[in-house]
Amino acid sequence: MKKRIISALLALATAISMAGCNAKSEDTGANSNEVTKAQTTANREETQKAETTKKETTVETTTAETTVTEPPVEVVEPPASDFEYEYDAVLEGVVITEYTGEAVSIRIPKEIDGDVVKKVTLYGCSGLKSITIPDSFTSVNESAFTNCTGLTSVTIPDSVTSIGDSAFYGCRGLTSITIPDSVTSIGERAFYGCEGFTSITIPDSVISIGEYAFSNCEGLTNITICNSFIGKYAFYECTGLTNIEIPNNVTSISVGAFGYCAGLTSVTIADSVTSIGEGAFGNCTGLTSITIPDSITSIDVAVFTYCTELTSVTIPDSVTSIGNGAFNYCTGLKSITIPDSVTSIGDYAFYNCTTLRDLTIPDGVTSIGRGAVDDCKALTVTYKGKSYNYTNFKDLYNLF
Repeated sequence: MKKRIISALLALATAISMAGCNAKSEDTGANSNEVTKAQTTANREETQKAETTKKETTVETTTAETTVTEPPVEVVEPPASDFEYEYDAVLEGVVITEYTGEAVSIRIPKEIDGDVVKKVTLYGCSGLKSITIPDSFTSVNESAFTNCTGLTSVTIPDSVTSIGDSAFYGCRGLTSITIPDSVTSIGERAFYGCEGFTSITIPDSVISIGEYAFSNCEGLTNITICNSFIGKYAFYECTGLTNIEIPNNVTSISVGAFGYCAGLTSVTIADSVTSIGEGAFGNCTGLTSITIPDSITSIDVAVFTYCTELTSVTIPDSVTSIGNGAFNYCTGLKSITIPDSVTSIGDYAFYNCTTLRDLTIPDGVTSIGRGAVDDCKALTVTYKGKSYNYTNFKDLYNLF
């Protein structure tokens, strides 16, 4: 290509030089016209060649840019010298305490110096992007990868039966993880603050989800729960969740399990659930509807507190008590039916439900707590054929 350009330039220079010589000659007639024609032709040819060269160069550059791809990151098993480690006599194996190598995608070795690797604590190992856990592990131990903020991928083998407390705490770069069917328990704060998660499937094998297990996973928009006890604050402040379906075989939703899930709009709870803990859906400010199953016998303290978009609730005949603050500050609540099975209504149960207009309290209710309907200025309460409003709610309370 370069040779063609140089030759073209030499030809152009020769033509110009000839034109100059001919201009000085005495024969300026026909020869001058011929030189001018030759010069023009040479210029046109060289311009065309230059444009062709430019196009070819552009095509080559474009092609090169299109085909260039980053090579896949190789998963390596680093040598023992890339780790800080110690032998633990109780565990009868090696505990890895630090990774000092340069590879970003590693496989944890099964053995070091002939001893089995039993535990890893790579706290704050922000340079690692990918980790493969060996099939010699039966658990991902507590705090194994805490605050490994650069971690984007983890491979957990089928040999693992439990994920320990804070195992992946603060791994905000993780976008997804596959929990194998062998896992039966997920520990407290196991995935706390993994804000990059968008979806998670918890397999049938998992029977226990610990406290705060997925709390503060703000990017989580979808979860599939199969057969688990849902621990306290398990999905607390998962603000990206929009809907939840609690399936059969789940028997209990613990304290604050979905508290402050502000993006949550609907919840379906299976009939297998027999208890919903204190504040389980508290401050779910986007929640517009919920179906409480017949298996529930009591609505616990502050279960739906500050669910400001909740407009209506149907309480099943199985419920006998409504706890303190159960629906307080549900400012969007317009209607609620209390079944005849209910015998007690707790303190501030409907406090500040400002749009609630009509509430009939069954004759079988034997106690109404203080402030149960305070600040419900649009509300008319009917009890044993008599009506009460905000001007004489105290008279209602005095009956109990």
